[in-house]
Amino acid sequence: MIKIFAMENQYFEDNWNRFDFTIVCISFLSLVLDKFFDLGGIGSTLSVFRAFRIMRVFKLVDKAK
Repeated sequence: MIKIFAMENQYFEDNWNRFDFTIVCISFLSLVLDKFFDLGGIGSTLSVFRAFRIMRVFKLVDKAK
């Protein structure tokens, strides 16, 4: 949130920032669904998307060039 407020509109110009934002939103949605609703495993299905967080490591590799 701090980074979004600091960078304002420039935050969403970077593809990695958009990727991070999407993963965080999916993770949050998954946690809310698991905690408050019994939707027959939809929350656990969304938790698969949380595995994409490992792709953030590629962000570091890209910057290391």
